Formats: sequence, C-alpha cells, structure tokens
Amino acid sequence: MKTCAEQIDNRRRRGSIYIMILGTVTILTVIGLAALATVRVETRAGGQANDWVEAQLLAFSAVEHALARIDATANWRTDLAGKTEEHSFGGGAFQWRLADELDGDLADDPADPFVIIATGKVHEAVYKLKHLCLIRGKPLETLGKSCLHAGGTVRIKRGWGVRHLLADGATVSTNGKLRIDKSCILYGRGEARSVDNRGEITEGYTESDDFSRAMPHERVWTMYSSMLRPVKIDNTASTVRNAVLNYTTNSLGQQTNADGAYFIDRGSGNLTLIHCNINGTLVVKCKKLVLRGLIRMQNYRSDFPALIVDGDVEMDFYTPGEIRGLVHVTGSLTLKNTARIRGAVICEGTVKCRGFNRITHLPELYTNPPLGYTTGDGQIHPETWTRISK
Repeated sequence: MKTCAEQIDNRRRRGSIYIMILGTVTILTVIGLAALATVRVETRAGGQANDWVEAQLLAFSAVEHALARIDATANWRTDLAGKTEEHSFGGGAFQWRLADELDGDLADDPADPFVIIATGKVHEAVYKLKHLCLIRGKPLETLGKSCLHAGGTVRIKRGWGVRHLLADGATVSTNGKLRIDKSCILYGRGEARSVDNRGEITEGYTESDDFSRAMPHERVWTMYSSMLRPVKIDNTASTVRNAVLNYTTNSLGQQTNADGAYFIDRGSGNLTLIHCNINGTLVVKCKKLVLRGLIRMQNYRSDFPALIVDGDVEMDFYTPGEIRGLVHVTGSLTLKNTARIRGAVICEGTVKCRGFNRITHLPELYTNPPLGYTTGDGQIHPETWTRISK
C-alpha cells in the first residue's frame, strides 16, 4: 500500500502531464488557427488578384465592344458622342465612352482621331484604359502628284554658277508663285497659281489662278508630338553632332521608342543637327532647324513620316546623305548644297533652292499615306493604349 506521500507525488505527476498535454493542444490549436488565417488571407489575395486580371480583360473587352458598336453605327460620331455604355458580364461589368481630345468635339471632323475610354470592374478591382484610334482616310492629293508642294512661293534662286532642282517622278507645285531665276533650271514639271520663269523648266508648267492643293490639318502636329507618345528628348543644346536615333537606340537620352519616334522641343530657339543618323520619325519644335554635313534619315514605320518640323528648316547637307520618307515643314524651307530627298516634301511656307538639290518621289506615300496625312471619312486605325488611374 502506497504511502500518503507517494499518492501525492503520483497526483502531481499526472497533473504535470495533463498540463503538458493541455499546453500542447493549445499550441496546436493556435498553429491551426494561424494556418487557417493565412489560408484565408492567401485565398482573399488570390481572389483579389483574379479580380484584377478579370477587370483588365473586361476593360479590353469594352474596347472591342466599342469598336463593334462604331462599325454597326452609320453616324457613330453623332449618335455615340457624350454617351457611356455599360454592360454586366459574368461576375463583373464594363463600360466605355468616346472622346475627341484634339478639340473636344467628336462630330465636327470625320478625320479627327479619337479615344475609347474603357473601364472593367470586378468586385473592388477596377482597371481603366484609354485607347487611341486614328483615321486613315483619302490620301492628300499632293502625296500622289507632287514631290515638293508649298503654300507660298517656290524659288530657285540665282547664285554662283547654274542652280537647279531636279524633281524626279512628280511635279514641283505651289499654291502661290513658282519663280525660276535667270541661269537656274527646274528639271521637271511645275504647277502653280502663277509662274515667273526667267530660267528653264524642262518639262513645262501649268499656271492657273484657282490652283490649290490641301495642306495637312493642324491635328497632325498634336498627333505626332503628343498623342502618339514619342520619346521627348530633354536636350537644350543648340547644336547636336553624331546623334543616332532608332527604335533601339537613343544616343541623346536613356529611353527609346518602339516606333522610333522622338520629339525635340527647342521652343523659340534654333537647332543644328550635324552628321546624324536617324531611322525613325523626328518631330522638332524650334525657330529654325539646320541639317548639315552627312545626314541620313529614314522613317522606321512605313505609315509615319520621316521628319516633322514646327518652324523653319535649312537643308545644307550633301550626298551621300539622304532623307527618305515624308518631310513636313510648317514654316519656310531652304535647300542648299546637294541635299537629296527620296519621298516628298510638304512646306506650308516658302521654299528657296540655292544649290543642286534632288527630290525623288515615292508613289507608296500615296498608296500607303502616313497617318494623319489624309482627309475625310476613312478606316479606323487602332494605335496605342494607356492605363489611366482616374
């Protein structure tokens, strides 16, 4: 028979074991509850991630729905202006609306680009994007008929020796006066409102008081300087040498553009490019752009121009340098030395030729016109999309 002390000791051991078991069970319970909470958090996070992906898909579906509605609506610019469409889909919903970010009026011009603002929503997840659409309408007439077209006077100016301009494959035309100075030659044909021929035009000319060809719409500048999101080069230097710009290289900065589109904003200052190689679209805002030395420019995208300048331009480069593609100048243009252009030139101001220059017309500029260099109704050309936060 156990003594009283032994019995008390046994009770103590059983109590300790019970406490140990109870502690172990408590720890296991806490671990289990923590694991369950972790699973719930992960499940919730996974659900939120799935909601975000579905919201993104719904936003893109909204864009497709908008394009389908546009295609099915004859007067879509008027009928859909100012309206927001919303539809439920699965466990979420999407909505879209159209906007004209150029002038705020979707219905005023059939050639205006527009954006589709689309939103997808699933529970608390929201994804919103803006999709830019451009219009490819009828090509500007000048792209098919002129290698050089100007809004003001085109003059081959007398200097040392015989000065000439070789217009290969299309005419030199102007909505103003075509003037050929004494001892100067236009190798090609001229078309103008008035002609002052003191030299020679080898293929003759057409002169008419009502001669006129349309210039590009002012929307073009906004499209290429901002809406198409070119890489802006923060370079304040007035002279740039040996620059290389293309869809993989930007020697003037860190960021590149997949379309090879770059924008240099000099404001009211001048810019001189010397010995530069550009395979893309260069957009320049300045008082005067001078191209000097060995210049090679060619558009990377066939539906983009090679050079757009909001300002005056002086081309003082020499062969074997060449610009290939469309050149658009809003100010005046001076051709010096032996500049060569393979494509077409549109100059909204005056043109002076002081060297031995050559412009060879490319017919594909008319059959496949650069975006924005068209008129009237046309096909919608979806371009870029941007995620927006508001």
